[in-house]
Amino acid sequence: WQSSRNNVWSVNVTQPLTDFPRIPDDIPVVIGANKHEGEMFVHSAFPITMSKPVYWMFVGALFRDSASKVLKHYRGYVDEIEREAQELARQQIEEEENRQFYFEHRDELDHEYQMLLEMNSSKTSTKTDMQSLLHAWNMNRGGSGGEDDESADNLTLSQAGALDRLSWFDRLFWFRQNLTKEEKAHREMERQQLLAEKARLREHQRKEKAKARALKRAARVVVDYRPVMSRIIDDYLFRCPAWHLAHSISRQRAERGKTNNVFVYQFSHSTHIPG
Repeated sequence: WQSSRNNVWSVNVTQPLTDFPRIPDDIPVVIGANKHEGEMFVHSAFPITMSKPVYWMFVGALFRDSASKVLKHYRGYVDEIEREAQELARQQIEEEENRQFYFEHRDELDHEYQMLLEMNSSKTSTKTDMQSLLHAWNMNRGGSGGEDDESADNLTLSQAGALDRLSWFDRLFWFRQNLTKEEKAHREMERQQLLAEKARLREHQRKEKAKARALKRAARVVVDYRPVMSRIIDDYLFRCPAWHLAHSISRQRAERGKTNNVFVYQFSHSTHIPG
């Protein structure tokens, strides 16, 4: 506000950066901005996550020819966010592996847990209990019995080929089979065993594919680049202009030999941001 010749007050609108030399040197100046001002703008414009291509496009639209320099300057924040996302993916994969291990060895783990409870409830533990516990531990961790499980989980090619040959031969040359009742019963038993083994193999493959899909979903993490964009907006519109104005006023007063009474602040307040 300023007074004219006719004692009429009028409004004088000027930019602070162009009119700050007119500020008297004896008047203290306090300049600052809110710390999380950029988050209010970015999270309002992008209520859901921001992908990396959108982050690049937004920076390019704002800074145009200087976009590459801005991206390079804030690369450290991008690396930090991506490292956090990788750590989250590793934790999710580890949790999924532990979950699958528990469901595959649920009975053994429950038995081991009951043994630990019994050992803790009693004051003394015998050598037999320790051996039983170690045996259960080895069984759960793939110790003794691992070879039997591996052999049981694998269907040899000869068995699968025998089943294919048998079914093909039975379908095509059914009239040439002159077998006794015992031979027919033995042939039928072998056929049923091969069919059951093949069905068991298909079920095993189905479970393995389901486990692989679960691990793939656990490794899927959405990287949100809104914090980096918020930092850029806060620096570009608020922090850097305020600091630049405070530095210009302080340098001007220092050149005039006046007291440096320029102060800066950064106000941080907790607030709720949608998204």
